[in-house]
Amino acid sequence: MGKIRPAINWFLCAQLLCVKYEKSGIVRVARVLDHIVPASKAHEIFWDTDNWQGLNRRCHVAVSCQIMAFPQNRANQTIWMGDSMGNRE
Repeated sequence: MGKIRPAINWFLCAQLLCVKYEKSGIVRVARVLDHIVPASKAHEIFWDTDNWQGLNRRCHVAVSCQIMAFPQNRANQTIWMGDSMGNRE
């Protein structure tokens, strides 16, 4: 984990907002670096910053759960954030 922590910190300082909320016009601080295409599927893209996005923790957990349940959604970016009542963080 020697090289990854400084890279994560650099990226999250450069991209302060959660991309999922930012698309909705809501300001939430990104706390987690997420691979758009999971790095476990393609190790050669692990360090590709074009494959990185900043998410807040809730969005990251939601995206991860959706990917595990419906892996085809990741490629189409059709993952929706919110609970069953339509409430957002």
